[in-house]
Amino acid sequence: MFNIALESKPFINEWDDLVLSASITISDFKEDFFLPISFWSVKDYISQWSLSLEEGMKRRNHSVLITSMYPPNDLEFIQSWIVYYSENIALVQNKIFFVDHYIDFDYKKINDFVESRREY
Repeated sequence: MFNIALESKPFINEWDDLVLSASITISDFKEDFFLPISFWSVKDYISQWSLSLEEGMKRRNHSVLITSMYPPNDLEFIQSWIVYYSENIALVQNKIFFVDHYIDFDYKKINDFVESRREY
């Protein structure tokens, strides 16, 4: 099972961001996180997730689910979950994109900034 659940009541967190409590569930694993909603709305996140999942499943490589988005001019990093597709399973990894580490970074093309999954 894979699920992202969002609470309905936003609040101001300790960094003065307007956020929603959220959680991601993958089988028996669950992790809580805060979804900032001052720049992107819940609808924006869901739209990005849907488009990225569709693109990743079509390409059979990966999908990036952005879990923190701020105004592009102020953007230092983007928190995300990457879903890697491997045969009949999906592997999920948390990733922080430090945008200054990429040339011509564009969050709208975030799937293009992910390398193939490697095992160590």
